[in-house]
Amino acid sequence: MNNPEAISEASIDVIQKPHFYRTSWFLIFCVLLLATAVWAGYRFRLRQVHARFQAVLNERTRLAREMHDTLIQGCAGVSALLEAHSSLDERETHAKEDLLSCARTQMRTTINEAREAVWDLRHGDGSATTIGPLFGSMSKQVSQEFGVPVEYRLSGKPFDLDQSTAHELLMVVREALHNAVRHGQPTNVSLTINFEDNKFSVQVRDDGCGFDVADTLSSSNGHYGLVGLQERVKRMGGKLILNSRSGVGTELTLDIPRKVPPQTGTRA
Repeated sequence: MNNPEAISEASIDVIQKPHFYRTSWFLIFCVLLLATAVWAGYRFRLRQVHARFQAVLNERTRLAREMHDTLIQGCAGVSALLEAHSSLDERETHAKEDLLSCARTQMRTTINEAREAVWDLRHGDGSATTIGPLFGSMSKQVSQEFGVPVEYRLSGKPFDLDQSTAHELLMVVREALHNAVRHGQPTNVSLTINFEDNKFSVQVRDDGCGFDVADTLSSSNGHYGLVGLQERVKRMGGKLILNSRSGVGTELTLDIPRKVPPQTGTRA
């Protein structure tokens, strides 16, 4: 006979799991995500600072290069003209007046070039410039300033260059000519320009004393002309070859690829 007072017992285990946002793995993930975001922000800020510093450094380098190729070279030319003026006899009035006139012209040109270098007002609209006559005028000016014959030769079919390339090229050639007549002590200097279909080349050769190229590039003697040449040629995408030996002379060859100007429109 069953006992009516018997009681049966049963148990149910209830397990309440926490929401995912309260779990340890979610908290660890949030901490890692926050740390990653902070690190990414730090790296982004560091890249910004580095980019700004590099921009400032590039601008300082550009200005130093421009000042070397404008103010220093211009002042050197004026100095040479004034020294030639002081060496003349008082009776050579006409020659002394010509030298003073050249010195004044050179000083005005130097001031204008320095102003354009500082403010970067080199007609940045990409307008074309015929380079041949500019090289001819430069050869005559250098020859007149330093009293060294500069032979100028032009071959091929000339084409126009964009303003930026023309400016860089003029600075390279002027630096090369000034280095030749000032440091090489030559009796003759030649400047040869050759235009081809896809490129143009420049060659500056002198019969001066020459120098050791490796020693000059590796030494820090305060002369940055060759370094400036290399930087300008790199900006133009060209190739610079410099050959020189003591007692033989110096030959500088520059190859610049021709840049095809962008098409502004087509006809129907």
